[in-house]
Amino acid sequence: MRWNALLAVPVLLVAGVACGSAAPKAVPNVTGLDLRAAEARLDARGIDHSVEGGGTFGIVLRSNWQVCEQVPTAGAKATEVTLVVERACSRVPPFRATVVPDVEYETLTEAQDELLDAGLGWEVEADGVVLVPSNWEVCDQYPGPGEWGDSVELYVERDCFDW
Repeated sequence: MRWNALLAVPVLLVAGVACGSAAPKAVPNVTGLDLRAAEARLDARGIDHSVEGGGTFGIVLRSNWQVCEQVPTAGAKATEVTLVVERACSRVPPFRATVVPDVEYETLTEAQDELLDAGLGWEVEADGVVLVPSNWEVCDQYPGPGEWGDSVELYVERDCFDW
């Protein structure tokens, strides 16, 4: 009997690891997007989602519904997001002013991913043609980290050593 109990512990541990829950991930900003696009963005991140709203007849064509609110908000870590939808959200623009994250000294690819997650747009200023974003480094940004904005200017170089 004692050996059976000892053998059961590793089996339970292995089963628990195999069936473990997904780790929370940074939630991207999907407010203002149509429901189809919002769900695609969350699916790409591996974040589950549920939908509230949809009117009397429910949601037939997902692209005809707009995400007016999301819980939790962009930037929070979560495994599931609730999307509140309406036919049109006149009060919610696609990109709202938000606190700008610090992306200086990150690769351009990492910076773009982080800004996308925060729901921010961006423009890239470079002394050359950016063909492979991961080969470029963000040397400066405007607005700066912690400031409010809806778009960020990224000043990139191959290497920020001279900055």
